[in-house]
Order: sequence, then C-alpha cells, then structure tokens
Amino acid sequence: MFNRTKYEKFASLLRIDSKEFGNVPLRQRYLGTQKYFIDEIQDGLEHGIHKFIVLKARQLGISTESWALDLFWQFEHRGLRGTLVTHDEETREECRANLTSYMDSLPPSHKVPIAVHNRTMLAFENRSRFSYQVAGTRKNGKLGRGKGLNFCHATEVSSYGDEEAVDSLIDSLAETFPDRLYIFESTARGFNIFYDMWAEAENSKTEKRIFIGWWRNELYRVEKDSDIFATYGFEDPTQEEFEWIDQVKRLYGFEIQPEQLAWARWKLYEGHRGNDTIFYQEFPPLPDYAFQMSGSKFFSNRKLTETKLQLEVEQIPAEYYRYNFGPIFDQTVLSVCAPFQAQLTVWEEPDPLGTYVIAGDPAYGVSTTSDRFCIQVVKCFSDGIEQVAEFCTTDCLAYAFAWVMAHLCGAYRDSMPILDINGPGRAVWDELVRIQQTGGYNSAKDVKPGLLDVVGNVRNYLYHRSDSLSGNFAYQFQTTQALKESYMNKYRDVYERGILKIRSLDLLEEMKSIVNDEGVIEAGSARQKDDRAIAMGLAIQAYQDHILPDLYERGWTRASWFAEHTRLETNGSILQSRLANFLQQFQ
Repeated sequence: MFNRTKYEKFASLLRIDSKEFGNVPLRQRYLGTQKYFIDEIQDGLEHGIHKFIVLKARQLGISTESWALDLFWQFEHRGLRGTLVTHDEETREECRANLTSYMDSLPPSHKVPIAVHNRTMLAFENRSRFSYQVAGTRKNGKLGRGKGLNFCHATEVSSYGDEEAVDSLIDSLAETFPDRLYIFESTARGFNIFYDMWAEAENSKTEKRIFIGWWRNELYRVEKDSDIFATYGFEDPTQEEFEWIDQVKRLYGFEIQPEQLAWARWKLYEGHRGNDTIFYQEFPPLPDYAFQMSGSKFFSNRKLTETKLQLEVEQIPAEYYRYNFGPIFDQTVLSVCAPFQAQLTVWEEPDPLGTYVIAGDPAYGVSTTSDRFCIQVVKCFSDGIEQVAEFCTTDCLAYAFAWVMAHLCGAYRDSMPILDINGPGRAVWDELVRIQQTGGYNSAKDVKPGLLDVVGNVRNYLYHRSDSLSGNFAYQFQTTQALKESYMNKYRDVYERGILKIRSLDLLEEMKSIVNDEGVIEAGSARQKDDRAIAMGLAIQAYQDHILPDLYERGWTRASWFAEHTRLETNGSILQSRLANFLQQFQ
C-alpha cells in the first residue's frame, strides 16, 4: 500500500523554497513534525485506515510534506481520480506553483510525463490526475459535484464556508478502492466544519485523527545563551503552562524543554501581543487549546483531560436505550439499542439504597440555541455525587419529555426532580402534574401493577430565593442569567474538587466548550451545545439546596452506603432492581 522506503527516496530528490533556508533539498531539514505526519499516515494505512483528519499548528512544514505525498501518490498509482482542495484561489496557485517546482527538480528517471497542467487540472500519462478545486469561504455548491474520487487532499478546511459542499465532497469519495487516500488538514479557526470533522473522527473506525503540536518542531526553541531566553526562560511554569506541559507528556510522551517554553512565551508576548486566544489557536500545545472561543474557558482543560483519561482506562460498561412513545403514558416502550442510536445511557441501574436527583433541561429552555432535551440522573452522598444515567435527544416533544422524567423518577425511586420551566419547560411541568394527579391513564381499569408508584415517592424541588425573608417557595426552577451563573459556578466547584464523578464523554466534550464571556456562561459558539452541562448544573443546584442537608444529618457517605449495601446483600435482602425489569411494566 505505502512503500515508505520508496517515498523517502522520492522525497530526497525534491527541492523546496524554504522560508528559513532558501532553495534547498526537501530532506535537508526533515522536521520532526513532517516525519511524525508521515509516520502516522503510514501507521493508519497499515491498519486499513485511508482517511486522515490532521489538526496542526502553523508553519510546521505539513503543507510542504503533503504536496510531496500528493505527487508521489499520483506517480505510484495508475489511474487515480483525485482532487486538491484549497480555501481560496491564491492558495490554489501557491499549491500549483510548488507542485510545478517539485516536478521540475526531479531527474528524468523519476518523472512521470505530464499530459495536462493548468489552473484546474494536473494529469499524467499514467492516467492519474487530480483537479484543483477552490472550496471558497462562502456557499459553493459545486465542490465534489459530478466527480468520483479515490484521492483527496483538502487543506485549511477550517476556512471552508459551505458545509453542504464539504458533505458533497466526502460523498464523492470511493469507499473500497485499495489505494485510496484522503487527507483533510488544517489549523483551527474556532468551531466550524473542521471542528465537526475532528470531533466525529474521535470514535470513528475508518478515520484517524493526527494532532501535530508546535512542540514537535525542533526549530521552535531558543538557546539558553540568547537574549530571548534571558527574558522568558528563567521563570517557573505558570499553572496553565504546567497543565499543558504535563498533559503533553502524559498523552504524547513528549517532554517540553525550557528552551521550547521560552520560545512559546516569546511568541505569545511579542508575536501575539499577549493574546493567548490567538496564540493557542495558531500554536496549540494540545487539541483542546486549538479550538478557541471568545471569553475565558470555564472548566479546567487539565481536569477535563484527567477525567477523560480515567474513563478510558476504567471503561465503565453502559446500557443503551431508545424510547418509543405511545399515545398514552403506559404504552411507552423502552428498547435496547446500539450506542449511536441511544437516547438514554445507563451506567448504574437503580439502587434500592440510592438517593437521586433527576434534572431536566427541555429544548429551548435556558437558551434559544439549546435544541436538545436532556436529563441527568445523579446518585447522592454527603461526600460526593455520581452520574448514573443520561438522556439526551432532539427527537422529543414536551409531553414525551415529561413521561421520560416520570419514568426515571419511578425507576430511581428515592429521587428529587428539578426541571427548568422556561419556554417548553412549562408544558413539561403541566404534564408531570397531570401524571401525578391522574396516574397518566385513561381510566382506573388501565392501571398496571406497580405503575402508580412511578411518581408516588417523588419529592418536588422547591425553589426559594436566597435573599428572600419570606417563607414562600415555588415549585421547580426558572433559570435567570444570575441563577445560571450561580449554579454553574457550584457545578464547577464540585467538579474541580473531585466531588462529582462524571461518566459521560459527551458531557465532558460539552464542558470543554463552556466559556465565561463577561458573566455569560454558555457554549462559546452557536455550533456548540451545552444542554448536558446545563442539566448537570441543575442537578448540582438541587443536590446542594435540598438533598445534601439531609444526607449530612443521616451521615450518608459513600462508605456508609457501601457498608449498608454489604450488610443487606449478605443477609440476602437486597432486591436486584434492574431498569430493564422495571420497563417491562410498560409493555
């Protein structure tokens, strides 16, 4: 598939106009970034992967190396139908000029004769060819139309302005051709089509993500006897620097040296005037730093990465379900499904000894951009909280969301629901009240055994203003910007202190995008979602307001729960309360 030895010999014959060294052989300075890029491509191909999503820092020589790979692939494989996609015409012309320079530098023995080379196409006499396409920064429906492709190099994808055109391009790619190769490489420019591709590739079986940080470029350093090092090299790492230095070592096995850190500080303060948002976008030490937003990050990158690594090591098993809503409450059925189809993920089934909060955030409740219905179920102790289930979907209506909340309250018996009643939340609450009053059935004869217990033991969340001297309470919760700021800060506190145990990778991904922009705490981009995070914030609010005082009084810690659980289990008095068994009552 990929003859690395042959490729390296081919690359050694090419010459490039280098920014730092002038016109030199391509392999005169084989940067660590370039070698790593080719190593990762080779590794992917050897494991049957043909599509690569490459997130890079600026000026790492990746484009230079990619053009060499483009040319080699056309020479090596007869009859390829490919494309080289740029974001604008200027970059297209630069690519075309560099490919021409490469071909001119080759000795005749290593050239494949050119049949056509113009502004739109490069074709060879071995019948391989690729078209030059410009994606554009605005709508461009022509990209990929009418083409069947088995080779694609798309550069600076983050600047493409037409998502439908990118989807069309991807749809045109061959799926089984053995010599196919697809490379989508870019720096990050916020949350855009490239971010979506990067995020989706994380769990893909047929795509590989390649992150190339600035620290892999051995030129990005200053010597200890330089004036730059004297200014920027002697201070100990700041807390943020320590976080990403530590993570780079843990994730990539690379130890950043003081000379590199001094270069990064110099680049930040003298190259980007101290604007760390732009600096991290252009020179990210880690992928999470690349996709920058306005405002300051709300949750610690270090903590989020630690949690993700821990979850990947623990590999906590989960069960996945979808609801099929009937015309009435008791005709709703829950079915086991594949993870990618799931609305409800369950990490821990109902525990007869458990105390729970069930927090619901309806779509378009807290924010007009929050388009998903989400429920978080957390198990509570006086010394901690654990996420045990999560419901999230766009495919739901207010009445059905109420039924899901009622069902989960019945499954996780000793529970307190908290519901944001903004927007559609009011309709959800009305349906929950109706279920409590009527049992949710058309007549008494319809009642199935056990179903009346669904909401019989539910304690409603009662909101009371902290600055109010009266004893008045209100059912449920109506978020304002001030209240949201309050419960999100509580959420951050319990998470950073290790009190909250998160099990959802999707929730962690949302938390990465949360920013505090002048007091407004939300996802930093309209493309990002924060529904899971908002629901968790509501759960923390109910836990601290109403559940925690009682747990303190009872002395109900994780240790006391474990001791009681062990005692009852030894006596044979714990009933195995499986969610699936509970749901059989709905069938």
